[in-house]
Parts: sequence; C-alpha cells; structure tokens
Amino acid sequence: MFVLQQTAGRRHSLSTTKRCVACARTSYPPARAAAKTRTASTAQTAAPTALTTSAGTEANVPLAIAVIGGTFMSTLLTLYFIPILYLLIAKSKIN
Repeated sequence: MFVLQQTAGRRHSLSTTKRCVACARTSYPPARAAAKTRTASTAQTAAPTALTTSAGTEANVPLAIAVIGGTFMSTLLTLYFIPILYLLIAKSKIN
C-alpha cells in the first residue's frame, strides 16, 4: 500500500517527504492496529511456552522466544524502518 500511494503521489508531482507524510496519515493507522493485534496475539499465545520450566520443554522455550521476538521485530521493520529507508533512498537519488 505504501508503494502504491508513493506512485500515486508521484503522478501529482508532490515531494517525497509530502508523499510519505500523506501515506502515513492514511494507511498507517489501520496497519498499525492490525500489527499490534497480530503481535499481541502471537505473544500471548507463545508466552506460556516461553515461560514454562517443566521437564521436556527445553527445545520449545527458545523456539517460542524466537517467535515472539521475530514477530515484534517484523512489526517494527514493516511499520517504521521500511518507510524511513525508502525516504532516505529517495532523497539520496534526488541529490
């Protein structure tokens, strides 16, 4: 969705920064809400496995921790890092 809005803004000859701000205003609130829900539900589902200390779960604990951390990091990368990286690359191409 971010790329589609960037392309549409390019047709209207808006600056890169204005396109990113417009995209953030329209598409990020629903995406952020969905990502928070997904991250929270994954963390709640994997937390009992990550926190268990019973016998025979030694292999499952690191897996559950990796699932929680991976979901959290993918949310951060998708919502914040990728748009910032896009803006930096677009500005470096202009200069």
